[in-house]
Amino acid sequence: MNRQLQTIIKTSLAFILAISIASLLQLPGAITSGILAIISIQLTRTETFAIVIKRLISATLGFALAYLLFELLGYELWVYLLTGTLFIIFSNQIKLNVGIVPTLVLVGSIVSFGSFDLGVLIDTSLLLIISIVVGGIVTFLYPSNPTEILQETAKQTDKLVKESLTILIEALRNPVDQLPYHDHYKSLDEQGKKLIEEAELTNKDLLFQKQNRLYAYLKMRQSQMNRVRRLFRLVQYIHVKTDYAAGIIQFLQDLIPAIGTKDQASRLRQELQQLHDDYKEKPLPQTREEFEVRAILFQMLFELDYFLALKIQYHQAS
Repeated sequence: MNRQLQTIIKTSLAFILAISIASLLQLPGAITSGILAIISIQLTRTETFAIVIKRLISATLGFALAYLLFELLGYELWVYLLTGTLFIIFSNQIKLNVGIVPTLVLVGSIVSFGSFDLGVLIDTSLLLIISIVVGGIVTFLYPSNPTEILQETAKQTDKLVKESLTILIEALRNPVDQLPYHDHYKSLDEQGKKLIEEAELTNKDLLFQKQNRLYAYLKMRQSQMNRVRRLFRLVQYIHVKTDYAAGIIQFLQDLIPAIGTKDQASRLRQELQQLHDDYKEKPLPQTREEFEVRAILFQMLFELDYFLALKIQYHQAS
């Protein structure tokens, strides 16, 4: 189930539950609680938790400011406008702007009542608490397995990297007509970007988990995909077949089955260094075109080296 549909379901549940609970408690303005519950639902658990805390703090500060100004200046509309303006400025200054709307909505009900009656204050506070707590509970209890999702995303990402490198081989073998290969790669690249974007959201569902090896793995793959993108940019400047590309093609054929969770990058980096040394021993190019092609191939070796270095760094940090 995609995240957008999950958010719709969670929002609907929070809306219904908040209104139902407020109605059972016979609180005036029960519908308001449902509306406020809607804006408490966020895409991820981490974001929802942050919203819950910020809105509780914001409400406390907002009610304190409103009480002070209403008691000093009276329960008038202009005082509410002044309170709202000051609260908006203050909230933005201390990065609590997410609490502006629910706080001012509830403070407005006190204005219409005409005093800071204890019963009204309790009812208003309960509406806010119900909306925030229901939104948080629905988000946290909604069935989700972020670790399993990240594991599956890692597998899909590895598959995309392998497919991309396979297409790169074909582009090197057929440099005269590369357009179909680049079009295919662009499609894979877009899929990869979407997988990483979804992984970033999924990682935020792992509340209080600062170190996530799976997410670090995906970020490493994201950096590697950036290097693959650079490789495709380089290969598009090769327009003639050359025997010098054979070494890189063979290396890529060895690299593709090695894409996975194990550390095979260290071994492959030694092979790449040997390939680099072999290139240095080859005769110097005789024409401008040969020189340009050799320069591009050398740059591809450097990009592949960085590709492997990223995987090595990941294992060293794990």
